[in-house]
Amino acid sequence: FSADIHSLLPIKNNKIVAASNKSSLVVYSVVRPADDSENLKIVEFKRLSPHRESIRCLISVADCMFASASLDGAIVLWSSHSISYTRQFNFVKNYEGPNHTYPASAQHVFTVDQRYIFASIGHGFFLFDAMTGNCLAKVPNAHHGKIIHSVLLCDGYILATCSEDGSVKIWGSPNPLLVCDGSELKPFTLQVERFLGKSISEIQNLKTPMIPALLGECLAHTGAINMAVDLGEEGFASCGCDGLVVLWKDGVLEKKRRNEMVRNILLSMDNVS
Repeated sequence: FSADIHSLLPIKNNKIVAASNKSSLVVYSVVRPADDSENLKIVEFKRLSPHRESIRCLISVADCMFASASLDGAIVLWSSHSISYTRQFNFVKNYEGPNHTYPASAQHVFTVDQRYIFASIGHGFFLFDAMTGNCLAKVPNAHHGKIIHSVLLCDGYILATCSEDGSVKIWGSPNPLLVCDGSELKPFTLQVERFLGKSISEIQNLKTPMIPALLGECLAHTGAINMAVDLGEEGFASCGCDGLVVLWKDGVLEKKRRNEMVRNILLSMDNVS
């Protein structure tokens, strides 16, 4: 490989996909020699060249498919069985060559429920259905700078986006978090249901992309924010180019905890008196 490899992805049939700062993916086969020795060989199997710019991301979507995203903004879906192109999202029609800067570059992608792809493209984020090719939700201008990283928090109910503009924004559905099933209410089971606030049947029947609501903004960093990680009920952490790691707490939960602590202290004082 003549370029710096940044991602490796194992797929079916003893294959490995490699992504670098070039515009091509390279698929390798892991082969056992004819003499049945323990020394396995890795040989080039196929080159995939659908992108027109450096490949930024390489992820597994499900057991049967994977996706790659490029600085030209395109997200390509691949079959793990046939190692072939199946679908493309966010194709840039006015591509002018590698020497131009594209504001709508794909910076980060991740998948949920083995079907749905969250993509940070330019200053916004998008949610795609890998099976149908539909865009289910989008906020094209979520930040003043490019979104570098995004992550689902609170079991999928909210999305945190980290940007070059130094902010973390929190997105989700203003709708109730439960779906009606006949005469009773039950929690959503899929993360995409929780984030959009709709049942899977409603999601599959969407005619136009939803626009998630801005639920909050977290400001503490003085530079671009590189990523955030989910800490469960304890909140989340973010790290930035300013060298800081910031821990963020759920204000409602922390208030409840403080009130409970004060209540326990007062009860213990009454018992002593």
